Amino acid sequence: MSSLPVTAGAASWVIEDTSRHHRQQQIDLTGFAWPFGDTTWFGAALWWGVPLVDDGLIPVWNDALYLELGAAGAYYSFTPIGDQHSNVGLVPMGGVRWNFYLTRDWTVFVTGKVGARFLFGELAQKSLALAFSVGAFWRLSHAVELRLETGNLGFAQVGVSFPL
Repeated sequence: MSSLPVTAGAASWVIEDTSRHHRQQQIDLTGFAWPFGDTTWFGAALWWGVPLVDDGLIPVWNDALYLELGAAGAYYSFTPIGDQHSNVGLVPMGGVRWNFYLTRDWTVFVTGKVGARFLFGELAQKSLALAFSVGAFWRLSHAVELRLETGNLGFAQVGVSFPL
């Protein structure tokens, strides 16, 4: 019997790296979709991430807290009681993103944001918008990361992140 070889590219965990860090600002562009139920939507969002606490909130972990500001634009389709309506919406939002750096290439995060939803069209209205999500960044290169996310803004959220 032979054992499996250990690869040289095995993940190097950095979550317990408690040295001082300098975090970069980020610009993220994501697309999202919510295909469930009587209300469906799809759209895109632009986020600007600014580090608030470079070395995070938990001293024994490699984490960081970001301010995340931006806006989402979406097409909404409502089908209440068999009557279909559609709207276009704009949702400016702001909140926090808490990053946990697992390896040099993988970062997981949670977000919480608040803003206003402006719907234009048949059912034009303004309302409070709250968004929560969990996700991950996967570093493709020093200049680009893939952003994967799920939450109430969109079940499937996929995009790119550009460290500045």
